[in-house]
Amino acid sequence: EQWYQRRVRGMWVGKRSPTKSRYPGLYDNMVAGGISSGYGVWETLCKEGEEEASIPGDVMSRAVPVGMLSYTLANQYGTSPEVEFVYDLEVPADFVPKNADGEVAGFELMSLSDLKELLVTEKFKPNCAGVVMDFMIRHGYITPDDTPHYVEILQLLRAEHPF
Repeated sequence: EQWYQRRVRGMWVGKRSPTKSRYPGLYDNMVAGGISSGYGVWETLCKEGEEEASIPGDVMSRAVPVGMLSYTLANQYGTSPEVEFVYDLEVPADFVPKNADGEVAGFELMSLSDLKELLVTEKFKPNCAGVVMDFMIRHGYITPDDTPHYVEILQLLRAEHPF
């Protein structure tokens, strides 16, 4: 067996455009987007990566599927079961995302400790905060020993739906 730990310098996060109709100005994942009819998960990831962060194809080809989150979204628009496919992408040290579609106001490379503090505020789009929490759990930055309600957090990130 091979055991290792990769140290993560930080994570790129986007800040949503103030003109977005939903969650304007909140922090968001570097790349995220709904899957349109006729598109697959990988096609959507590549399309959104290019539009939202100008990620070159050779870099995007390194994205690794790591799972899925499921939760119930309840907001002023109603209640609906949601599923998010989650990918990890290690980008080159000199990579800086650049928005191409106007949906992102800018990007920040945040340390995981700063990001962890940001997650408990209302400055992060709620479903995207779940993706960041999932990453931190999988990489040992959020653990049962240092996180109150750890089990409840896991349960919220993997809710069962009747479909």
